Amino acid sequence: MPSTDRRQSSPVLRANPWFTASLVLAGVLAGSHLGSFAGQSPAGAQSNDPPTPFNSGERQLQMIQQLTDMNQRLGRIEAKLGGTLNVKVTEMPKTAPTK
Repeated sequence: MPSTDRRQSSPVLRANPWFTASLVLAGVLAGSHLGSFAGQSPAGAQSNDPPTPFNSGERQLQMIQQLTDMNQRLGRIEAKLGGTLNVKVTEMPKTAPTK
């Protein structure tokens, strides 16, 4: 009488890992596609940001103003760095002993 200790797995119980992975991927893609339809309603999608200018001339004027402000701030930083810097050390870290 042959030994029946060995269990043979039937092909039905063994799943192909590529098939399983493709099913999972298809489910994720389908869920993300269907989830995109459940976004905010148009009334809820309004933001509290200030309105952006609708013409390029006004936008360019705003950019020029922002660049002017940045240039002024950079000039103040350069003036501070160009002068004398006073550094006051309040706490000194311990140094490693020299041999």
